[in-house]
Amino acid sequence: VARLLRALARPAPRLRHLSLGYLWWSEASDDAAADLEASLAALVPAAGREEGLRRLTIRYAQDQELGALDQVTAAVEGAASGIEELCLVECWAGDGQGLSSLADALAACTKLRRADIVGGLPAGFDEAAFSARAAPGHPEAVLFNAPDVRVW
Repeated sequence: VARLLRALARPAPRLRHLSLGYLWWSEASDDAAADLEASLAALVPAAGREEGLRRLTIRYAQDQELGALDQVTAAVEGAASGIEELCLVECWAGDGQGLSSLADALAACTKLRRADIVGGLPAGFDEAAFSARAAPGHPEAVLFNAPDVRVW
């Protein structure tokens, strides 16, 4: 996957929307995860350019119970400088493991206009606190199971 994304980034990234689903994120070696993060970073628009990755969707990251969200979070951090819209579908463990790190990664997405968090959340999960941490200054950009969710 990382090699394919690097190829799409040459000579200049034109891919605007990317959807990744059912990848075994928890099985990736540290090197493979770093390679994927760097490949996503190569897809984001360079300063002053319109072309490049703006929307990222990650669906059903496997295996949620073995830390898949940690790898997803690193990938989001790789693309943080260009992502405007992010959609995550069922990427976390039943106990919410990794959601606080995800909030920090979203906060690094300086151009973020909308983040859709789709799926069952753990009992007692504080959506307002997550949104405030993930999108300081505009927590309304973080939506949970919104009726108009944009799952690309």
